Amino acid sequence: MKKPQGLEKKFHTYDQLNHTEVLSQGLYDGLKFVFKDFYISDSISTKGAEATISYYKNLNKKYGFNTPVPVGAINETCAKLLEKKLAKEAIALIIHGIKVHPNNFALIGIKGEIHQYLNEPKMAVDHYKKASLLAQEAIVKNKYKVLLENIMLH
Repeated sequence: MKKPQGLEKKFHTYDQLNHTEVLSQGLYDGLKFVFKDFYISDSISTKGAEATISYYKNLNKKYGFNTPVPVGAINETCAKLLEKKLAKEAIALIIHGIKVHPNNFALIGIKGEIHQYLNEPKMAVDHYKKASLLAQEAIVKNKYKVLLENIMLH
């Protein structure tokens, strides 16, 4: 049997799982395998906003459908960039993320956190308030309330 060009395959047995568990775990593992490119590596993400954005633009070509930078990838990449003291790169990525996901309270809240990190309390307050208004769950709204109170104390 010939392998079509570009086809990747993987076979795995689940000896410790029952029939129902195998279906769930197999589907989960299969999707992770097929879409493994959606997990951006640190070697790319820590190069900055443009490298991260370009990575997902290239996935558009590979998969043939629009692949915006996922919210989780933006969140994790911003945290890594801040750890490396690359705040301007984190801001550039979060601005891109908010353009792509305009009403995402998490991204708006992350932008507030970045402004707080940069000691820009007014900008942080503005973003925390907006994130709180967009958030639906009480626990998330409470998170932004606590962050706002923390800024007001300092």
